[in-house]
Amino acid sequence: MHQSTINLVPVFTLPGEQRFQAFTLRKMLIDRQLHIIVTGESGPGRAFIVPKILVQKVLFISLGVFLVLLIGTISGISFFASAYTLEHQLAQLHSKLDNSSQVCLSQEQESQAQIADIKIKDALLEKYKKQLAKLQKKHDAMLAKSVSRLDERSKAIETIIDALGIDVQIEEDPEHSGGIFIPDKGQQFGDKLILQTDQYLDFLKYTPLGKPINTSISSGYGSRNDPLNKRRAFHEGLDFRGRQGANVSVTADGVVSRSAYSKDFGNIIIVKHKNGYKTLYAHLHKRLVKKGDKVHRGQIIGLVGSTGRSTGAHLHYELHLNGKPVNPMKYVKISKLKFSIH
Repeated sequence: MHQSTINLVPVFTLPGEQRFQAFTLRKMLIDRQLHIIVTGESGPGRAFIVPKILVQKVLFISLGVFLVLLIGTISGISFFASAYTLEHQLAQLHSKLDNSSQVCLSQEQESQAQIADIKIKDALLEKYKKQLAKLQKKHDAMLAKSVSRLDERSKAIETIIDALGIDVQIEEDPEHSGGIFIPDKGQQFGDKLILQTDQYLDFLKYTPLGKPINTSISSGYGSRNDPLNKRRAFHEGLDFRGRQGANVSVTADGVVSRSAYSKDFGNIIIVKHKNGYKTLYAHLHKRLVKKGDKVHRGQIIGLVGSTGRSTGAHLHYELHLNGKPVNPMKYVKISKLKFSIH
């Protein structure tokens, strides 16, 4: 498209001024018009005359439309960007909500698990409480039974003590005692019984009781005719019949204070016990312990013999209390006492 030159051919001749005006008028008309000539490769071309004002209006309208479209496009882009941002934020909110829901669900499940665990523990605790109460009841019954049996044993021991004619006492020493002050409201029967029984048992442990050899007595304690010279003499012990080599047992716990040979007693063993007691075993065939040995009731310490001043195989047995000889008979008779302990 281009502007072409149009040749004006005057139809008639005018004076000079008039020709100038006409020329000016035509020039103005030409300036207000747009000539468009379209030519092809073959054939005649075509010319179009378009007023410039129309072109300007079209351009202004096109520009306006373009601006409207541009503003609409920018607004659309901004809208879509905002929509995308909002959609992204909404997606994030949905994600956070889902995460929160998962956390809440997990916490709820954990809480339910804890509640279930607490219920199980409560059930176990209740079960243990019942079992404990049952065991406590059983323990109380066993304790009552034990105290009853202990009371029977205590009475049996008291019978032994009474038979010996011994008064067992506890010596309190204010110079060698102490502890916090607790007002005495009366000791429980069980504790008192246990303490009393322990004291009795400790006493009897070191008290010579029973026979050193399970045979009959051939000569008693006291005045008698001497078996060798037939003269009156005082016999400070008991003679037990026995065969050569029979076992001789110690009658209480203690320590051997002498194990030697004596002209009169032959092979002799002396055992020192607590509570002031001492026992003597004479005319032994053989001594099985030595001085300083600790011995326990029932332990074999020698064999029956006939050494020293003796007429035949037997055991001479003496019992001393606080340095003086006493009749062993009532201590020997303890083995014949019978008790009914359940």
